[in-house]
Amino acid sequence: FMVVALAGRFLYPAISLEGRSFWILLQAPISLHRLLASKWLSAVVPIVFIGQLMIGVSNILVAQSPFMTIVGSLIVLIHTFTVGAMAVGMGCLSPQFNNPNAASIASSFGATFFIITSMLLVIVDLLMLLLPVQAILKFIRGASEAPAPMVWIALGVGIVFPVIVSALSIHLGARALRKKL
Repeated sequence: FMVVALAGRFLYPAISLEGRSFWILLQAPISLHRLLASKWLSAVVPIVFIGQLMIGVSNILVAQSPFMTIVGSLIVLIHTFTVGAMAVGMGCLSPQFNNPNAASIASSFGATFFIITSMLLVIVDLLMLLLPVQAILKFIRGASEAPAPMVWIALGVGIVFPVIVSALSIHLGARALRKKL
């Protein structure tokens, strides 16, 4: 939830905060996709750091096993990048170029919708990853046989799904900006 809240506050209004000077960015010799991807990747770095710090400290506090610490860190990393892409992309659906106040943009209806959909994405993806991680953990502990192929497929879907959502978010954001301009 903290990563989603940070993305909603800092990444969602990223394009809107360009304000009236957004036309200068449009004159640059790069595509809108590349512009949005660079906004996303440059702004998501501090959020990744905070997310990794939080999951690391949490795992230390609850004395989590090294395997689960690595799995938790990877899941938070994947979701942080995905939520960041969603924030930038969804921020392009209803840009507020005339609003210089980032806090009011981050508390708009669009930002609230972003937060709700991001949380749903994280919950659905965590549920998809629950069975594979549990089966692999049982196998590592020697409590079961090798995981079935379906477990590996579910793990692949749980990893690929956020990547697809990230790419789709940037693509739809660029398309929405192109239509508005």
